[in-house]
Amino acid sequence: MARFTFKLGEAIETLTKPELKEGLAEHYAEVEQLAIARGKKYGRLNPPVTGQAAGGILAMGGDYANTGPAGGLVQPPQPRAGYAWAMRRMSVTGLTAGTTPDIVNLYRRSGTRPVWQFNGNNFAYTFSFLEMVFLEGETPVLVSTGTFAATGQVTLDADFLEVPQVELYKASG
Repeated sequence: MARFTFKLGEAIETLTKPELKEGLAEHYAEVEQLAIARGKKYGRLNPPVTGQAAGGILAMGGDYANTGPAGGLVQPPQPRAGYAWAMRRMSVTGLTAGTTPDIVNLYRRSGTRPVWQFNGNNFAYTFSFLEMVFLEGETPVLVSTGTFAATGQVTLDADFLEVPQVELYKASG
């Protein structure tokens, strides 16, 4: 610390330039870590995407009817404006298992190409941080492919980290 003596005999101590620089560096490192933590929020699909096959075909989520827990129609879940979902776990329950299991394709929105496939024998998957991302306006959609035998309710459930979309680049490398 720097020390000054005044003519009245009183002394004061102040920080030197290196001491101030070190203290500010510690403070800003802490502030940066807090900002990073505030940007990411853990979430689950709520409500999960649910549906039921009709005529041997399953189509749910997105523009298709999505029933809520009480049976009424609900809007399919999607990231809030300006945010993206980095999926960590996704599972589909209600599919028929066996030698010819039910198969469903996952889309990011209706009318696009499939990005993943679930079946009755392999119904849950985990993803690394940026392996499966849903951007603003994208909603999980499941559509069956081939012969579909399940007649009960099918549910897509997921755990994800919600991240500001403009900050996805920080997580990529």
